[in-house]
Amino acid sequence: MFKAIGNLIHKTPWWVTLTGGLVTLVVLVLFTVPIQVIRLHESGNTPQERRAIEREINLAFGDRALNFAENVVQAMRERTQDNARQQELEHALSEIARAKKELATAQTDINRSAKELARETTDQALEAAQDAAQAALDAATGAREAVEQAKTDAVDLLRERGLDTAAAAASFDGMLRTAVDNERAARESLDSIEKMRHSPEFESPPSPSKPALPALPALPAKPAVPGVPAIPAMPAAPAMLAVPALPASHAALPGKGSFVAGIQLPPVVDMTALPDGFRGEIRRKVDGDMWRIGVGSALILAFIPLFVVLLISKYFLGRSRRALAVAEEKTQQAQVSDVSRQITEARLQALQAQVEPHFLYNTLANVQALTEVDPPSAHQMVGHLIQ
Repeated sequence: MFKAIGNLIHKTPWWVTLTGGLVTLVVLVLFTVPIQVIRLHESGNTPQERRAIEREINLAFGDRALNFAENVVQAMRERTQDNARQQELEHALSEIARAKKELATAQTDINRSAKELARETTDQALEAAQDAAQAALDAATGAREAVEQAKTDAVDLLRERGLDTAAAAASFDGMLRTAVDNERAARESLDSIEKMRHSPEFESPPSPSKPALPALPALPAKPAVPGVPAIPAMPAAPAMLAVPALPASHAALPGKGSFVAGIQLPPVVDMTALPDGFRGEIRRKVDGDMWRIGVGSALILAFIPLFVVLLISKYFLGRSRRALAVAEEKTQQAQVSDVSRQITEARLQALQAQVEPHFLYNTLANVQALTEVDPPSAHQMVGHLIQ
């Protein structure tokens, strides 16, 4: 099996190996990216809601990390046999438990602080609205009193001159009715705001912006009957604050605006307190992303050294295969050379076998001839051959 794996690694081209490694690394990185948490960050409709979601995500991450650390430390404590080491791990567990408690306390304090800040800001806004309504009521009362005083002065002056006071009185009566209606509307608005401040629906709303105070109307000048010499002109009805009617509930519900004494209260929307179902969904998504991050990180940490080992193995496998090819070539060359040498030796031996009988025959013939002619020389020649 190892030989087959080695052959596969050796036969795979370098560009295929490098491309496959890079693609695998990119896939692991994409697997590790917390997609759900990123989508949660972008799911808020307002800055307040996005901040609340981000805070909940951070708390979920912290709680999950502390739980993971606690499990790891508990596993280490169960497997260790050293007493000093066990005490250190128990101290670490106590610190983790304290951190978890502080995290839960911080979450509670954040919610409480947000509610208190919202309540304080709302009280300030309602107080400003009440001050504005009181100012509008004072202006309406002053305008009514000014119209009454102007009516009295004009009627007295006409009577002193002996003129008819019916037309002037009728004109002033219309102005007076308008002033009384404005005063009544301003008083109703003030009463409605006071009821709103004591309404349970506004005990802990979030923070509306503080409204601006409306401009107070100018008191009208002393009027006079027109057409009569030495009598000032009759003034028009003074401009009063338009006080819209309050809703039947006398309180603005969360998420809705209201008009009070000419002041528009901003919509009351609580973005700091997320629903329990949404918070549970956030924690589930955070848990899923943390699992992906843990598994993906472990795979990346395991893949990188394995890929490096694969590249090194491929390099040395290539070198060893090339060395084996060279050795095999040298062996074949040596075998061919040995066979050629053996063939040459065989040929020489065959030639030697062919030459030796003739040499022996010629020598014996020479000895025989020399014996017949010169026996002493023949005897000496035989001695040389024996030596």
